Amino acid sequence: MLKNFNFKNVKKKNFSKVKLVGYAFRKANLNKTTFSKSNLEKIDFWSADLEKVNFKETILKNCILSDTDLRKTIISKTNFLNSNLSHSNLSGLNLKNSTFKNVNLREAIYDNKTIWPKKFDPSFFGATKIKKNRNKLKSKKSSQFINNVVNELKNKSGFYVFKNYFSNKDVNKAKKIILRVSKIKKDLAFSSDKKNNQKYILNLIALDDIFKKLIQPKIVMPIFEKLLGKKFICGNFCANSLFPGARGQKPHIDYPYMNMKNIYKKTPPLNFSNEIILNCQTMILLDDFTNQNGATEFVPGSQKFKTYPTQKAFDKNKIQLIYPKGTLIIFNGLAWHGSSSNFSYKERVAILGQYLPFFITPMSNLKNCLKKKDIKNLDSGLRQLLGIDLVHPVQNLRY
Repeated sequence: MLKNFNFKNVKKKNFSKVKLVGYAFRKANLNKTTFSKSNLEKIDFWSADLEKVNFKETILKNCILSDTDLRKTIISKTNFLNSNLSHSNLSGLNLKNSTFKNVNLREAIYDNKTIWPKKFDPSFFGATKIKKNRNKLKSKKSSQFINNVVNELKNKSGFYVFKNYFSNKDVNKAKKIILRVSKIKKDLAFSSDKKNNQKYILNLIALDDIFKKLIQPKIVMPIFEKLLGKKFICGNFCANSLFPGARGQKPHIDYPYMNMKNIYKKTPPLNFSNEIILNCQTMILLDDFTNQNGATEFVPGSQKFKTYPTQKAFDKNKIQLIYPKGTLIIFNGLAWHGSSSNFSYKERVAILGQYLPFFITPMSNLKNCLKKKDIKNLDSGLRQLLGIDLVHPVQNLRY
């Protein structure tokens, strides 16, 4: 039976060149204690503070070092025999000249800087290699980035740009399919009614798998989750093509905000809060947006106005979103925006995505454009966006 050892009552901290058998140092503060060149048998160091403890040239036989942090422990030519180091932290240690025989390393952790004895495999005894500090830093940076973009959409400009986010390969493939479906002849440029020179292509996800990728940009999903809630859905996903001579689009705010105008006339309710976001948009540029070919016009910060745009106020404050193809732009659907006319001799194609909280009725029933067999093969992200597994609250009510 192990002897309870109250180290606080022991003034001596030098136990070098001694033999200790059957003592319990559980949770003891052994800071700067030396056991160098000692023979320790059946010693219990469970959860003890071993910072700067000297185990140089020490034999630890049938000892317990579970739940100990050994990162600042002095270990050199140390012999661990039949000992339990489960849940210990061995990160950064040079164990090259030490011996491990019949040890328990279950869920012990180590890192790239840990140096083990030659031909010793720590994973065989249950140890796990980690990159803890790097992952923490990455997670912290990721969380900070998401919060910064969320703040930009809610309280600052109302939009955020990921320049050149999509590859030319993906962009060119998507545009080729859209143009094929559009069936617009190039010789109609400037000769036909200009209102016919703009085409919306719906149900994109049924056309090709490339659109299943574009509908859920990985960088955007956690941002929208923070703004719209975990079960947010995609309310519409379409292509907007402005062919040569197409007229611009009047300034507006997006669904469902635009539908409130019929009820509230000029403004949403006075207590309307920008803290509750009802619409976020994505815009994927399949062509370069220029000041000649119908680039989107936007009023920065207008989501804070909480009013419907007038042409005069819009023209006074608007900017053009001029970016190269492959750029991904996200914005708050409450912000004022529209498009300019295409004065160029080439088409200008973009993909528009509308994302809503799950309790808002979507503009398009996207899942209806897919076959049942295709729905079964969708990943969890797409199933969420299409509302396939969505159960409305009223179905859970009992009277």
